[in-house]
Parts: sequence; structure tokens; C-alpha cells
Amino acid sequence: MTKNTGPATEPVHDLESLRRSGRLTITVDEACTLLGVDRRTLYKAMAAGEIPEVRVQARRLIPRLKFLRLFEDVNNEVAA
Repeated sequence: MTKNTGPATEPVHDLESLRRSGRLTITVDEACTLLGVDRRTLYKAMAAGEIPEVRVQARRLIPRLKFLRLFEDVNNEVAA
């Protein structure tokens, strides 16, 4: 099995790079970095349904577009 490389697998560190990314999902660690929270806090938010998630076997991933939609109103307020 080959490892994916290239822009689609590069980690994201801010919302702008996440928007430009063509990836379908982001990792828990990336979401923690973007939100400035620890893994336990993020897992609690996922369990409460506050952060969307998909499970792929034992892995928990966050759909990129749904995650970005959480911040659409915030971005509109900042731009105004």
C-alpha cells in the first residue's frame, strides 16, 4: 500500500488553509489545533453533536465542509 502525499494530505493549521484544501476530512489533532482545545474537549463536543464526525473503522474524522460551516457566521461578522 502506498502512502498518499501532496497537498491533499498536508496538515492544516488555520481556517484559510483548510478552506483551500481539497480534502474531505480533517483529523482530530488538526481540529484541536484550529479550535485551540485539547483532544478530550473535542471528543466531548463530538459526542454532544456539536462537532460533526465520521468514523472509519476505529478512526474518527471530521468532515471539512461541515466543520467550516460552523464558522461561516463568525467570518461574516469579522468581514463586516
